[in-house]
Amino acid sequence: MAKMYSIERREYWSETNPYLKVYIRKTEDMQELQIKLEALSSVKRANPNKDYFVVYNRNPYTISETQKEVESCLDKFYDRESLDELSIISESLDWYDKAKSLFESGCKKYKSRNDLRGCLDDFRLSLELLLKEILHNERTLDNQLIPLNQYLAEKGVSSEISNGFRHFLDCYNKYQNNHVKHNLNIAKNDATIIIEQTKSLINILMKLKGE
Repeated sequence: MAKMYSIERREYWSETNPYLKVYIRKTEDMQELQIKLEALSSVKRANPNKDYFVVYNRNPYTISETQKEVESCLDKFYDRESLDELSIISESLDWYDKAKSLFESGCKKYKSRNDLRGCLDDFRLSLELLLKEILHNERTLDNQLIPLNQYLAEKGVSSEISNGFRHFLDCYNKYQNNHVKHNLNIAKNDATIIIEQTKSLINILMKLKGE
């Protein structure tokens, strides 16, 4: 999902009077966002101006603390679309109870933002359990590449596409093994991409299964 906002830090007259210039991609969100921003404990006021807000911080908060709180507020606001997509995917897993349970667990952790590592691990396990049921085996995700390739061939998927899919899953596995399992260097943008990849993989599998 494209970034729906950007933030610039500015100074008014001198470095002792900093403020934030918060650009909003969808201007129709401005009114609702003004209410949310001005409700933040660190924000003194948020003045709307075309496609951006001028946000002033409230003492004793620093401008860095205000920026962090504003970013958290905007991230949660724009997570709504992603959460709607996750809900749709969860419904598609109704016939796969174990995979659905873990997927919903990951969704809850994603929504709370309290356990990023647990969120990504739940999504990985959900995908692993789904593949076990669809491919009728007990292999771990790392060992599903060959069975998955055979399954895609049975579904009439071209070798070029199936090889790309296989490479995609191989990279997904490596990231999960190298970072998520050991809770090492899980960057926010990496997590966003992994979540999007999981959604895409499950969507593709469910569409193929429905044919």
